[in-house]
Amino acid sequence: MMTGRSQIEGFANISTRAALVSVAVIFFSSIFALSLVYRTFPKLRPDEKQHIKIPWNIEDAKTLGLVLNRYKKDHYYSVLSGVFLSYVFLQTFAIPGSLFLSILSGFLFNFYTALILVCTCSALGASLCFLLSQLLGRKLVWLYFPEKAKE
Repeated sequence: MMTGRSQIEGFANISTRAALVSVAVIFFSSIFALSLVYRTFPKLRPDEKQHIKIPWNIEDAKTLGLVLNRYKKDHYYSVLSGVFLSYVFLQTFAIPGSLFLSILSGFLFNFYTALILVCTCSALGASLCFLLSQLLGRKLVWLYFPEKAKE
C-alpha cells in the first residue's frame, strides 16, 4: 500500500506528456460536467439567459443572483449543484471569480448552507489545484526554468 508521500512521488514520475493529457482530460471533464448542469437547468427566459455566466464583477454577481434566486424556489438542487460545480471549477484551475460566487452563495442560501458550501468548495478546489500542480507544475518548472530549479 502506498503512503501519501509515495503517491505524490508517483505523480512526479510520470512523463510530461502523460501529465498534460491528464490535466486536459480533467479540464474537459469539468467543462462537460458544467455543460450538463447548464443543459439540465430549467428553461430560462431569453432576457435571463445572458446573465447565466461566471461572474467577473459585482454587477454580474448581482444579476446572476437575481436570476438564480427566482429559480431556486422550484429548482433548489439544480441551482446548488450549478454553484458547487462552478465554484470548484474556478478554484481547481485558479480562475478568478470564486470571490463573487462566495458572495452569491450568501445571497442565495441561508447562512449555514452558504458557509458549508463555500468552505467545501474552497477546500476541494484548492486540494484539486494542488494535485494538478503536483502532477504538472514541477515538470513545467524543470522543463522551462532548469537553472532556477537547481538553485
